[in-house]
Amino acid sequence: MTEEDRNAIAEIVGAAEQRIVTATTANLSDLRGELIRRLDTIERRTERMETNLHALLLQTAGMSKSLSQAEALDSSFAAQLSAQQRAIDELYQRLARIEGQRP
Repeated sequence: MTEEDRNAIAEIVGAAEQRIVTATTANLSDLRGELIRRLDTIERRTERMETNLHALLLQTAGMSKSLSQAEALDSSFAAQLSAQQRAIDELYQRLARIEGQRP
C-alpha cells in the first residue's frame, strides 16, 4: 500500500467521520427539540392537574363540613326522638295507672 493509498483512505475515513458527526449533531438537535416540546406539554398538563386538584380539595373540604353538620343534626334528631319516645312511654304508663284507678 502506497502513501497515496493511505492518504486516500484517510480522506475517505475523514469525510465519512464528518458526515457521521453532522448527522449525529442533527439527530441530537431534533431529539432535543422533541424533548423540549414534550416536557412543555407535560408541564402544561401538570399545571392543569394542579388547578383541578386544588378545586377538588376545596370541594371535598366543603363536603366534609356539610357531612359533619349533617351528622350533628342527625345526632340531635335522634336524641330528640328518643326523648319524645320516653315522654310518650311515660305518659302511656301514667294513663294506664289513671285508668286503673277508675272505678
